[in-house]
Amino acid sequence: MYSHPTKEQVRVYLAQRGQAHLPPPSPEEIRRRLDWRADPAPLPAALMYLPPALVWITFTWCCLPLMAFTLARNDQK
Repeated sequence: MYSHPTKEQVRVYLAQRGQAHLPPPSPEEIRRRLDWRADPAPLPAALMYLPPALVWITFTWCCLPLMAFTLARNDQK
């Protein structure tokens, strides 16, 4: 996946390119001139599951004891 150059960068490049009477450069050269590089590597798959795991841990540590306390209190009434 690539980050995209701005429209202005592309227009300037095409204007400069239109004045040159040379064959078009390689895609790698175009990307280099426009600073159009690949995005950083994606996160490892294990990190994908970290947020749901944190939600579950927070729920079990915080909410379940509170719910148990509330239910026990309601049973006493």
